[in-house]
Amino acid sequence: MLLVVVALVPIYYALRYLWELVPAASPATTRTRCVFITGCDSGFGRLLALKLATQGIPALSGCLTQKCVEEIEEVSKGLPQPVEAIQVDVTNVESVEKAARWVEGRLGEGRVLWALVNNAGIFSCYGPDAWSDMSDYQRSVDVNLFGAIRSTHVCQWGPVYGWWGYGWKEFLNLVSWIF
Repeated sequence: MLLVVVALVPIYYALRYLWELVPAASPATTRTRCVFITGCDSGFGRLLALKLATQGIPALSGCLTQKCVEEIEEVSKGLPQPVEAIQVDVTNVESVEKAARWVEGRLGEGRVLWALVNNAGIFSCYGPDAWSDMSDYQRSVDVNLFGAIRSTHVCQWGPVYGWWGYGWKEFLNLVSWIF
């Protein structure tokens, strides 16, 4: 039994290596699929936007501060598909709707919204519960939970309904539940 496992592990990794050499989609297809990412100021959101831009996939980024908007656009200038960014506060419905209209303006000419990544999140409660007050928890829930819900509802039911270039809509929300 051990010999079988030892023999199958290298075969698995060899097949996986070959599988990853096959491109997922043609370059023409990837240029038409836009991804809107909230929370691109730092961390995962910023890295995802830059990784997509490196692969030629249009990344539309939402940052909390104007400084981060300018930084991510500057960093991505030399990439195959520069990142386009806007300032958005997911705790404010008007800000999210403004960002949605901005994203809608970037679509067209065969470009569709392929994915929405609700990445905006904060960690506001440190240490034991006695160190935090109710406003810390409320702020965390407003950004981490309701921010994702606001973004999803604006894209799904808001003024930009019909962005999606395919016959279905799917949303994947990875929400930070750390309070």
